[in-house]
Amino acid sequence: MRASDEVASVPLPSPFTRSRTVSHAVNALVMGEIFYLFNCRHIMAPLISWSGFFGNRYVLIAIGVLIVIQMLFTYNRVMQGLFGTAAIDLAAWARISAVEAILFILVEIEKYAIRGNRPRALPEVI
Repeated sequence: MRASDEVASVPLPSPFTRSRTVSHAVNALVMGEIFYLFNCRHIMAPLISWSGFFGNRYVLIAIGVLIVIQMLFTYNRVMQGLFGTAAIDLAAWARISAVEAILFILVEIEKYAIRGNRPRALPEVI
């Protein structure tokens, strides 16, 4: 058997698999941006507080609108045809959210490390 015969026998992914991959990728990107938006609300301070998550209602409204648009992008038949996407299941959403939560924690650790390495202000000498 020649190498070209082996390559020719590899099945190509179906359009449905490609559509689902596009859905996963786009939704992971958008969820990552949502989580990072929370991280960036306070550049150096930790976010772990009630006001950190819920302190700005306009951010929450924007995230709510974005989630509605993402649901339309993922599950509306017209949008699926327009963008070449397919619906994803709850397990996929759980995986996407888990990865983004890990990234959120890593950014918080990075902020902590940067805060720990910043030089402290020198006391004033009178």
